[in-house]
Amino acid sequence: MSDNVSDNQEMSDNMSDNGQMSDKNVREVLLAHLRNNGEITAAEAARVIGRSIPTARRVLSGFVAEGLALASGANRNRKYRAAERR
Repeated sequence: MSDNVSDNQEMSDNMSDNGQMSDKNVREVLLAHLRNNGEITAAEAARVIGRSIPTARRVLSGFVAEGLALASGANRNRKYRAAERR
């Protein structure tokens, strides 16, 4: 439960006046969540960052392309996890 509280606090700390995180903060929050919590789906990521599932999927796919995350599974069952740090 404390993880959810800290995630929610982290998310609220990164909100702008209009209630949305900046793109940079979305990436930072989501990458930190991946590193701290293991696997995540696009739907779970969307809840964490307060954005749509397609937006979360784009960010996660970007992490994969950058070598920051690994993806397993196909389509709706795809899960992402943080890549090992070098």
